[in-house]
Amino acid sequence: SSRGLSTSTGILNAQAIRAGGTYQYTYTAPAATGCATNTAKVLVTIGAFEGYPAPYATKCSDENTYNLFSAFNSTVISPHTNGIWRDNSGTIVNSVISITNLNGNYQYSYTVPPVLGCDTAPLTTTITLTVIRAPQSGTASDLTLCGTTDLDGYTALDLSTRLSGQDPDGSWSGIGITSPSNPVINLKQIFAVYGPGTYIYNYRVLSDNNNCPDKTTPIIITLEKRLDFTGAKIEVEKDICENEIRTATYSATITQGLEAIPDAEYWVTFNVSGPNGGTETIRASFVNGKLTFPIDSSYFRQVGIFNVTITNIAAVNSKGACRNIINNLNTNLQIHTLPYLDGAVLTPEPTCQNKNALVQLTNALRLADGNYNIRYNVTGSNTALGQTANITAAGGT
Repeated sequence: SSRGLSTSTGILNAQAIRAGGTYQYTYTAPAATGCATNTAKVLVTIGAFEGYPAPYATKCSDENTYNLFSAFNSTVISPHTNGIWRDNSGTIVNSVISITNLNGNYQYSYTVPPVLGCDTAPLTTTITLTVIRAPQSGTASDLTLCGTTDLDGYTALDLSTRLSGQDPDGSWSGIGITSPSNPVINLKQIFAVYGPGTYIYNYRVLSDNNNCPDKTTPIIITLEKRLDFTGAKIEVEKDICENEIRTATYSATITQGLEAIPDAEYWVTFNVSGPNGGTETIRASFVNGKLTFPIDSSYFRQVGIFNVTITNIAAVNSKGACRNIINNLNTNLQIHTLPYLDGAVLTPEPTCQNKNALVQLTNALRLADGNYNIRYNVTGSNTALGQTANITAAGGT
């Protein structure tokens, strides 16, 4: 398992062995009757090898880490891997080091232990690593604002204040930049001219060494527009009677008001009143000024009047910088009771011939208060079928 041996040919590539030492190889011949031994052992001693340093090892600090074994000449034999690395102060270090904050020339020594019979002392070689400091374009702090309400304080925004850790004398680019050296922009004017959107401003720092690339940091500024739903309407389909509760389905349609609402997907938050009411947020689309969304039938399980109120509407791709204007965007849905007359008593008062008669309907406890059209028949000494009248019920009378 030390590498380098072809078990079929017996050829050993000693350069493939990664550490000095003595290695044992066993050759087994076909067994023969009467012969107790059919194996032979070969011992190979590999002397220590500390490697040949490469003529140069130069890295950019933005590569963050560096494997010191990369500093050996790859065109010749690689060093053995059982050695120890030390820095210039003699401190033992790992073969993979951090170079993030380094800048300049650094020496490291690599020592492999001696092999008895080959070496009289440990073997040491020294490599020199040159680290070039990478340009620093900084770390950005992005900005999200409501362009409709928040920009009075951003008429002279210094973009350099949105960066940290950057090198000076870089160049700026983006909408509203008047000069590569001038990071001050007027967001209020930009919003007035270009409207809502995502604006990217790049800060670029050039490298003074070919080993390190130029660096650019983008600052992302998002300006959103407040949506105004003043005058918008909502309708809920549908009002039903109580015998339809089990099978009814419901949906609501919002129609834009004075301000046109862009076609897009929106999160719509609404509240339903009642004993089974609650608040829910759904995803739906405005198309040509209208948005339709379903309402779960579990909110409407009994007779009554239920209020559906829209509490928030926000574009799905919005970052929520603006609080959209929503005023009194609500409607009622009614589940009507059936006009039951079970148990009701009909009592006509006595009257004279050719005079109007007054009839009292009492004990109609399942007849909700309100106005009703009724149809009735008169039979007996005189007959009048299919007559109609309008009544007002209150308290079952």
